[in-house]
Amino acid sequence: MLVPHERFAPAMRATGLVPVVVPLTRTVGLPVDREDIDPACTSWVVVTSARTVRALVGAAPDGDGATDDVASPTASSGGDAFDDKTPPAAAPGDEASRSTSSRDEARAAGWPAAVAAAQAGGTRVAAVGAATAAALADVGVTADLLSPDGTMAGIVAAIGSAPGRPGATDLSDGPAPAPGTVLLPASALADPAGRAALTDNGWHVRSVPVYTTAQTDDPAAVTAATTPWPDAVALTSPSNLRALVAIAGPPPAGCALVAIGSTTAEAIRSEGLPVAAEAQAPTPAALAAAAAAATTARATGPVADATPGADPTATATSTPTSTATQTTRAADRATRTPGPDSGVGGRRRT
Repeated sequence: MLVPHERFAPAMRATGLVPVVVPLTRTVGLPVDREDIDPACTSWVVVTSARTVRALVGAAPDGDGATDDVASPTASSGGDAFDDKTPPAAAPGDEASRSTSSRDEARAAGWPAAVAAAQAGGTRVAAVGAATAAALADVGVTADLLSPDGTMAGIVAAIGSAPGRPGATDLSDGPAPAPGTVLLPASALADPAGRAALTDNGWHVRSVPVYTTAQTDDPAAVTAATTPWPDAVALTSPSNLRALVAIAGPPPAGCALVAIGSTTAEAIRSEGLPVAAEAQAPTPAALAAAAAAATTARATGPVADATPGADPTATATSTPTSTATQTTRAADRATRTPGPDSGVGGRRRT
């Protein structure tokens, strides 16, 4: 089974699957002015991913546009880990001549320190899920609110209406700063529905793109992993799907596509492809459970589109195929030559 990031692999192995980790995308930090992501004078800072946290910490500490200071991704990480660009050489005593470690310290302290100061004044921080909250904690920021269902919609519902609007909910226990303002740093490709929902609730939303997602810079690895196509592919974002199709073409009918959530599932269907299963939560364990159900169903019949919101063990079911068809598939799998992408011990790749 093709998996786009190593963090999903252990859960896949625990269910008996053989994950082949191949990054499909990479994260590219965007230039950000310090004032654009200043959390002061906001009611809420809404953070929707761990990648956003890393991009925020990578913003320029000097407020100069961050062109050289935004962290850049490493190809092997799939875009989830960052290496800092080395600043250009400068004359002794020049600000730009600080060592890389000094710049790292300034960068790491900048945004988290600003958030801490804002929280002391009443600003609240909302995280979309446990992974995002953990990423915030890693840089010294404590989330005041965790989305109850791991989605942006959950945050919108929990925050409620802006102050002064009917139905407004006061979730703070301190002074309320700049009533009605939400800072929303996110991907340049983020679904605009979250911002629209906050706006509909009366909030003034300051949306700031801090990173974007691009196709992997190692397309050959994707081509190798899809020749032949594996039994299944786990997709954790619409950008994963776009990159996969751009590099390898649409997956064949025999390849089960497993989505981590409804947004990714909708993207798969928009390409005219079936969703074999949809995870019940955006977690490695839930994705692994959905993948296991989908691959089990695939062994007995063609991939059928999953019913949105249904249990993965039910959504991965499909119409049984004839005994002859199953025998042909079994023979085809048996004649595959194990290679470096075939999994541990030469087991067939799933």
